[in-house]
Amino acid sequence: MPDPAEYRFLRFEIVGLSTIIFLLLGIWPMLESAFVSSLLGNLEASLAIIAGFFLLSLPLGYFEHQWVVNVYRSEEAGRTVHKILKDIVLETQKSYKTKKEKPFFSKFDDVEEISFLAALLDLSIYSKKSLVDTPIFTRLSDRWSHFYARRAVGRLAPIVSAALLVMGLIVGQLLSWPLVFKWPNIVGSISIWVSVFVFCFFVIDSYSRKLQLEIGYLESAIVLSNKDEIKKIVSEIVNSLIENPEYIKQVTYYGRAIWRL
Repeated sequence: MPDPAEYRFLRFEIVGLSTIIFLLLGIWPMLESAFVSSLLGNLEASLAIIAGFFLLSLPLGYFEHQWVVNVYRSEEAGRTVHKILKDIVLETQKSYKTKKEKPFFSKFDDVEEISFLAALLDLSIYSKKSLVDTPIFTRLSDRWSHFYARRAVGRLAPIVSAALLVMGLIVGQLLSWPLVFKWPNIVGSISIWVSVFVFCFFVIDSYSRKLQLEIGYLESAIVLSNKDEIKKIVSEIVNSLIENPEYIKQVTYYGRAIWRL
């Protein structure tokens, strides 16, 4: 199995680089031919521009990657494996004999609930009591990395690059950059953008749906195939937290305090 670290390039750099490449492809027909010729003839200037775009692609790619993560790992995303764990938690709380205030899980808001279930998932499937082989977890991590990259490059990168193109054209017009707004140039730019969007949406992004389904099936299968053992793990954790509510209250308090900062 490949090391998940090998997907670092896919997760960050290639997203930003794709955005910059799409931007350059779209703006290329709008540049004056004399400016392009002088730029290509000046090696130092060309290398400086390439280096500048590469550096810009790093924070840009990180932003796009985090946007995808925020969307597909948020409380609104909905994951079947969390529903399975939530049912186990509620069943455990219901069977716990206590006359105290209602258990902690019932007091969580959406963010706290999904955060707790995500932590519970890690504790459950990575436990030594789990019967699943370790390479399965590596494959699951690889699939998440691949999904992030596909969705970011195939959907977000062309949209962000199109927005940057519009901003660049507006600023370029104000600063008198060497841009040509003639119909042949405009048609050429539009043709490139149509090709970029079609390729990204129907070739790159289309596979991300399959990856998302594979992740959902794999996560659910891991939990369901070990449900008896995982129920024991979850029960121990939930019962311990019910018996020691001050700790979960403290975690929740700090989480809400940080959000208010």
